[in-house]
Amino acid sequence: MARSASARRYFRILERQAEPERWGKDYQPALQTGPGELPRTSRPRTIAMEKLGKRRMVLHSGAEYSIALLALYHPNVWEIHEQRALWPVPRPHPLAGHPLGLGLNLPPFKGTLDVAERLGCLNRHPRVNVAMAGMPAHWAPQFLVGDLLLFLIDAAGPYCVNLTVKAAADAFVTNPFSQKPRGKTKAPDEKVIFRQEIEAVYYQDAGIRTVQVTPEIVDIELIRNLERISLWATRDFYGHVPDGVEGKVLDFARQHVGSDLSLYGIAQAAASRFGIDVYDAKIIIRRGIWSRQVRIDLFSRVLDDQPVRPEKRDPAVVYRHLFAREGA
Repeated sequence: MARSASARRYFRILERQAEPERWGKDYQPALQTGPGELPRTSRPRTIAMEKLGKRRMVLHSGAEYSIALLALYHPNVWEIHEQRALWPVPRPHPLAGHPLGLGLNLPPFKGTLDVAERLGCLNRHPRVNVAMAGMPAHWAPQFLVGDLLLFLIDAAGPYCVNLTVKAAADAFVTNPFSQKPRGKTKAPDEKVIFRQEIEAVYYQDAGIRTVQVTPEIVDIELIRNLERISLWATRDFYGHVPDGVEGKVLDFARQHVGSDLSLYGIAQAAASRFGIDVYDAKIIIRRGIWSRQVRIDLFSRVLDDQPVRPEKRDPAVVYRHLFAREGA
Protein backbone atom coordinates (compact mmCIF):
# COMPACT_ATOMS: atom_id res chain seq x y z
CA MET A 1 0.00 0.00 0.00
CA ALA A 2 1.43 3.35 -1.04
CA ARG A 3 2.07 5.77 1.80
CA SER A 4 0.32 9.12 1.89
CA ALA A 5 2.32 12.36 1.70
CA SER A 6 1.79 12.83 5.46
CA ALA A 7 3.05 9.32 6.19
CA ARG A 8 6.12 9.83 4.00
CA ARG A 9 6.82 13.07 5.85
CA TYR A 10 6.50 11.21 9.17
CA PHE A 11 9.05 8.55 8.27
CA ARG A 12 11.47 11.03 6.72
CA ILE A 13 11.52 13.05 9.95
CA LEU A 14 11.84 9.88 12.02
CA GLU A 15 14.92 8.84 10.03
CA ARG A 16 16.59 12.26 9.86
CA GLN A 17 16.17 13.28 13.49
CA ALA A 18 16.39 10.01 15.41
CA GLU A 19 18.89 9.86 18.26
CA PRO A 20 21.78 10.37 18.72
CA GLU A 21 21.99 14.10 18.09
CA ARG A 22 24.06 15.27 15.14
CA TRP A 23 26.03 18.48 14.83
CA GLY A 24 27.67 20.74 12.28
CA LYS A 25 27.84 19.22 8.81
CA ASP A 26 26.17 16.00 10.04
CA TYR A 27 22.91 17.59 11.17
CA GLN A 28 19.89 16.85 8.98
CA PRO A 29 16.87 19.19 9.13
CA ALA A 30 13.53 17.46 9.52
CA LEU A 31 12.23 19.10 6.33
CA GLN A 32 14.42 19.82 3.34
CA THR A 33 13.94 21.16 -0.17
CA GLY A 34 13.18 18.08 -2.26
CA PRO A 35 9.84 17.21 -3.92
CA GLY A 36 6.98 16.89 -1.46
CA GLU A 37 8.97 18.33 1.44
CA LEU A 38 7.54 21.84 1.75
CA PRO A 39 4.19 23.59 1.56
CA ARG A 40 3.55 25.18 -1.82
CA THR A 41 3.70 28.62 -0.21
CA SER A 42 7.30 28.14 0.96
CA ARG A 43 10.08 30.13 -0.65
CA PRO A 44 13.14 28.14 0.43
CA ARG A 45 16.65 29.53 0.56
CA THR A 46 19.92 27.92 1.60
CA ILE A 47 23.19 29.15 3.00
CA ALA A 48 26.41 27.34 3.90
CA MET A 49 28.69 28.95 6.49
CA GLU A 50 31.97 27.91 8.09
CA LYS A 51 30.41 28.12 11.57
CA LEU A 52 28.21 25.08 10.80
CA GLY A 53 30.90 23.06 9.06
CA LYS A 54 29.76 24.46 5.68
CA ARG A 55 26.55 22.48 5.98
CA ARG A 56 23.89 23.89 3.69
CA MET A 57 21.19 25.31 5.96
CA VAL A 58 17.61 24.92 4.73
CA LEU A 59 15.48 28.03 5.37
CA HIS A 60 11.86 27.84 4.31
CA SER A 61 11.15 31.54 3.86
CA GLY A 62 12.79 34.90 3.40
CA ALA A 63 11.90 35.68 7.00
CA GLU A 64 13.78 32.63 8.30
CA TYR A 65 16.73 33.46 6.05
CA SER A 66 16.98 37.01 7.44
CA ILE A 67 16.85 35.91 11.07
CA ALA A 68 19.28 33.05 10.42
CA LEU A 69 21.82 35.56 9.03
CA LEU A 70 21.57 37.64 12.20
CA ALA A 71 22.00 34.51 14.33
CA LEU A 72 24.98 33.26 12.33
CA TYR A 73 26.67 36.66 12.77
CA HIS A 74 26.19 36.58 16.56
CA PRO A 75 29.51 35.72 18.27
CA ASN A 76 27.91 33.51 20.94
CA VAL A 77 26.00 31.28 18.49
CA TRP A 78 28.03 28.15 17.73
CA GLU A 79 25.36 25.89 16.24
CA ILE A 80 21.89 26.21 14.71
CA HIS A 81 19.38 23.41 14.13
CA GLU A 82 16.86 24.64 11.59
CA GLN A 83 13.61 22.73 10.91
CA ARG A 84 14.03 20.73 14.12
CA ALA A 85 11.28 18.26 15.00
CA LEU A 86 9.29 18.57 18.20
CA TRP A 87 8.97 14.98 19.38
CA PRO A 88 5.60 13.67 20.59
CA VAL A 89 7.34 11.53 23.23
CA PRO A 90 10.04 12.29 25.82
CA ARG A 91 13.45 13.15 24.40
CA PRO A 92 16.78 14.25 25.94
CA HIS A 93 17.76 17.92 26.08
CA PRO A 94 19.45 19.04 22.81
CA LEU A 95 22.78 19.54 24.61
CA ALA A 96 22.71 16.11 26.27
CA GLY A 97 24.73 14.49 23.50
CA HIS A 98 27.33 17.25 23.08
CA PRO A 99 30.70 17.50 24.90
CA LEU A 100 29.77 21.01 26.09
CA GLY A 101 26.76 19.51 27.89
CA LEU A 102 28.79 17.13 30.07
CA GLY A 103 28.10 17.65 33.78
CA LEU A 104 25.22 20.06 33.24
CA ASN A 105 21.72 19.67 34.65
CA LEU A 106 19.78 19.31 31.40
CA PRO A 107 16.04 18.69 31.83
CA PRO A 108 14.56 16.58 29.02
CA PHE A 109 11.61 17.32 26.77
CA LYS A 110 8.38 15.73 27.95
CA GLY A 111 6.95 15.52 24.44
CA THR A 112 4.20 17.31 22.56
CA LEU A 113 1.57 14.76 23.61
CA ASP A 114 2.28 15.49 27.28
CA VAL A 115 2.18 19.24 26.58
CA ALA A 116 -1.11 18.99 24.67
CA GLU A 117 -2.66 17.02 27.52
CA ARG A 118 -1.60 19.63 30.06
CA LEU A 119 -3.04 22.36 27.84
CA GLY A 120 -6.31 20.45 27.60
CA CYS A 121 -5.98 20.16 23.82
CA LEU A 122 -4.85 16.58 23.29
CA ASN A 123 -7.66 15.99 20.80
CA ARG A 124 -6.18 18.75 18.59
CA HIS A 125 -2.71 17.21 18.31
CA PRO A 126 -2.07 16.43 14.62
CA ARG A 127 -2.10 12.75 13.69
CA VAL A 128 -1.00 10.70 10.72
CA ASN A 129 -2.07 7.28 9.46
CA VAL A 130 1.05 5.15 9.09
CA ALA A 131 1.75 1.60 8.01
CA MET A 132 4.78 -0.50 8.99
CA ALA A 133 5.94 -3.87 7.71
CA GLY A 134 3.96 -6.70 9.29
CA MET A 135 1.54 -4.33 11.05
CA PRO A 136 -1.82 -2.89 10.07
CA ALA A 137 -2.07 0.84 9.42
CA HIS A 138 -2.60 2.86 12.59
CA TRP A 139 -2.74 6.44 13.80
CA ALA A 140 0.42 8.05 15.17
CA PRO A 141 1.10 11.56 16.50
CA GLN A 142 2.55 13.72 13.73
CA PHE A 143 5.73 15.70 14.30
CA LEU A 144 5.51 19.43 14.67
CA VAL A 145 8.56 21.24 13.26
CA GLY A 146 10.17 24.40 14.61
CA ASP A 147 12.17 27.09 12.83
CA LEU A 148 15.56 27.87 14.42
CA LEU A 149 17.01 26.32 17.56
CA LEU A 150 20.13 28.29 18.52
CA PHE A 151 23.00 26.89 20.54
CA LEU A 152 24.95 29.62 22.34
CA ILE A 153 27.59 30.01 25.01
CA ASP A 154 28.20 32.75 27.56
CA ALA A 155 30.18 33.11 30.78
CA ALA A 156 27.82 30.66 32.51
CA GLY A 157 28.23 27.98 29.84
CA PRO A 158 26.21 26.63 26.90
CA TYR A 159 22.47 27.11 26.46
CA CYS A 160 19.74 27.12 23.82
CA VAL A 161 17.16 29.61 22.56
CA ASN A 162 14.27 28.64 20.30
CA LEU A 163 13.29 31.21 17.66
CA THR A 164 9.92 30.84 15.97
CA VAL A 165 9.81 33.03 12.88
CA LYS A 166 6.92 34.55 10.94
CA ALA A 167 6.82 37.13 8.17
CA ALA A 168 4.43 39.32 10.20
CA ALA A 169 3.38 39.45 13.86
CA ASP A 170 -0.28 38.62 13.22
CA ALA A 171 0.74 35.25 11.77
CA PHE A 172 1.40 34.04 15.33
CA VAL A 173 -2.34 34.21 16.08
CA THR A 174 -4.12 34.09 12.72
CA ASN A 175 -4.18 31.72 9.77
CA PRO A 176 -2.50 33.50 6.83
CA PHE A 177 -4.51 31.39 4.36
CA SER A 178 -7.96 32.10 5.77
CA GLN A 179 -10.29 34.44 3.92
CA LYS A 180 -11.52 37.64 5.55
CA PRO A 181 -14.06 40.26 4.48
CA ARG A 182 -12.53 43.31 2.85
CA GLY A 183 -11.52 45.91 5.42
CA LYS A 184 -11.81 43.44 8.31
CA THR A 185 -9.03 42.20 10.57
CA LYS A 186 -8.57 38.45 10.69
CA ALA A 187 -9.94 36.85 13.83
CA PRO A 188 -7.56 34.88 16.07
CA ASP A 189 -7.39 31.22 15.07
CA GLU A 190 -7.43 28.75 17.98
CA LYS A 191 -5.45 26.16 16.02
CA VAL A 192 -2.67 28.67 15.29
CA ILE A 193 -2.58 29.83 18.91
CA PHE A 194 -2.50 26.24 20.14
CA ARG A 195 0.40 25.47 17.79
CA GLN A 196 2.43 28.36 19.25
CA GLU A 197 1.57 27.43 22.84
CA ILE A 198 2.53 23.80 22.42
CA GLU A 199 5.96 24.74 21.03
CA ALA A 200 6.67 27.26 23.79
CA VAL A 201 5.72 24.83 26.57
CA TYR A 202 7.59 21.98 24.89
CA TYR A 203 10.83 23.99 25.02
CA GLN A 204 10.05 25.46 28.43
CA ASP A 205 10.02 21.91 29.84
CA ALA A 206 13.69 21.65 28.84
CA GLY A 207 14.53 25.09 30.28
CA ILE A 208 14.70 26.71 26.83
CA ARG A 209 12.99 30.02 26.16
CA THR A 210 11.04 30.58 22.96
CA VAL A 211 11.14 33.97 21.22
CA GLN A 212 8.67 34.99 18.52
CA VAL A 213 10.53 36.92 15.82
CA THR A 214 9.61 38.77 12.63
CA PRO A 215 12.08 40.43 10.23
CA GLU A 216 10.32 43.77 10.75
CA ILE A 217 11.94 44.09 14.18
CA VAL A 218 15.43 43.94 12.62
CA ASP A 219 16.98 46.85 10.72
CA ILE A 220 16.56 46.17 7.00
CA GLU A 221 19.92 47.72 6.07
CA LEU A 222 21.66 45.43 8.55
CA ILE A 223 20.05 42.35 6.99
CA ARG A 224 20.94 43.48 3.46
CA ASN A 225 24.55 44.04 4.48
CA LEU A 226 24.78 40.67 6.23
CA GLU A 227 23.41 38.96 3.14
CA ARG A 228 25.89 40.61 0.78
CA ILE A 229 28.85 40.06 3.09
CA SER A 230 27.95 36.42 3.88
CA LEU A 231 27.76 35.54 0.18
CA TRP A 232 31.28 36.92 -0.37
CA ALA A 233 32.58 35.27 2.80
CA THR A 234 31.70 31.81 1.46
CA ARG A 235 33.58 32.21 -1.84
CA ASP A 236 36.87 30.50 -2.69
CA PHE A 237 40.00 32.43 -3.55
CA TYR A 238 40.70 33.09 -7.21
CA GLY A 239 44.49 32.91 -6.90
CA HIS A 240 47.18 31.94 -4.42
CA VAL A 241 47.13 33.71 -1.06
CA PRO A 242 50.45 33.11 0.78
CA ASP A 243 50.46 32.19 4.46
CA GLY A 244 50.26 35.21 6.72
CA VAL A 245 48.84 37.53 4.08
CA GLU A 246 45.24 37.28 5.30
CA GLY A 247 46.21 38.71 8.67
CA LYS A 248 48.12 41.56 7.01
CA VAL A 249 45.15 42.41 4.76
CA LEU A 250 42.83 42.47 7.79
CA ASP A 251 45.23 44.77 9.67
CA PHE A 252 45.34 47.03 6.63
CA ALA A 253 41.54 47.08 6.37
CA ARG A 254 41.13 47.92 10.07
CA GLN A 255 43.52 50.84 9.69
CA HIS A 256 41.51 52.28 6.79
CA VAL A 257 37.97 51.90 8.14
CA GLY A 258 36.70 55.47 8.47
CA SER A 259 39.15 56.83 5.88
CA ASP A 260 38.24 58.35 2.51
CA LEU A 261 39.04 55.08 0.75
CA SER A 262 36.02 53.14 -0.56
CA LEU A 263 35.62 49.49 0.36
CA TYR A 264 36.91 48.57 -3.10
CA GLY A 265 39.72 51.08 -2.71
CA ILE A 266 40.85 49.38 0.50
CA ALA A 267 40.84 45.99 -1.25
CA GLN A 268 42.69 47.41 -4.25
CA ALA A 269 45.37 49.05 -2.12
CA ALA A 270 45.78 45.91 0.01
CA ALA A 271 46.05 43.71 -3.09
CA SER A 272 48.76 45.95 -4.52
CA ARG A 273 50.72 46.08 -1.27
CA PHE A 274 50.64 42.35 -0.51
CA GLY A 275 50.82 40.96 -4.05
CA ILE A 276 47.45 39.22 -4.33
CA ASP A 277 44.49 39.51 -6.66
CA VAL A 278 42.01 42.26 -5.76
CA TYR A 279 39.19 39.67 -5.87
CA ASP A 280 40.94 37.71 -3.13
CA ALA A 281 41.51 40.87 -1.10
CA LYS A 282 37.77 41.56 -1.28
CA ILE A 283 37.05 38.04 0.00
CA ILE A 284 39.52 38.41 2.88
CA ILE A 285 38.05 41.74 3.97
CA ARG A 286 34.48 40.48 3.84
CA ARG A 287 35.43 37.35 5.74
CA GLY A 288 36.96 39.66 8.31
CA ILE A 289 33.77 41.70 8.54
CA TRP A 290 31.64 38.54 8.84
CA SER A 291 33.91 37.09 11.55
CA ARG A 292 33.87 40.43 13.43
CA GLN A 293 37.63 40.94 12.97
CA VAL A 294 36.95 44.10 10.96
CA ARG A 295 34.27 46.17 12.68
CA ILE A 296 32.24 48.52 10.51
CA ASP A 297 28.86 50.21 10.69
CA LEU A 298 26.46 47.54 9.45
CA PHE A 299 23.42 49.74 10.02
CA SER A 300 24.35 51.95 7.06
CA ARG A 301 24.59 50.68 3.49
CA VAL A 302 27.90 48.97 2.73
CA LEU A 303 28.82 49.37 -0.94
CA ASP A 304 32.02 48.79 -2.89
CA ASP A 305 32.26 52.36 -4.14
CA GLN A 306 31.65 54.04 -0.78
CA PRO A 307 33.89 54.57 2.28
CA VAL A 308 33.03 52.36 5.25
CA ARG A 309 32.24 53.87 8.62
CA PRO A 310 33.49 52.58 11.97
CA GLU A 311 31.02 50.55 14.01
CA LYS A 312 28.75 52.64 16.21
CA ARG A 313 26.34 49.93 17.34
CA ASP A 314 27.09 46.22 17.65
CA PRO A 315 24.16 44.17 16.23
CA ALA A 316 24.79 41.51 18.89
CA VAL A 317 24.16 44.15 21.56
CA VAL A 318 21.25 45.87 19.80
CA TYR A 319 19.40 42.55 19.46
CA ARG A 320 20.68 40.87 22.61
CA HIS A 321 17.08 40.30 23.77
CA LEU A 322 16.69 37.72 21.00
CA PHE A 323 19.71 35.73 22.13
CA ALA A 324 19.63 36.07 25.91
CA ARG A 325 19.57 32.99 28.13
CA GLU A 326 16.51 34.37 29.93
CA GLY A 327 13.88 36.90 28.90
CA ALA A 328 14.08 40.48 30.12
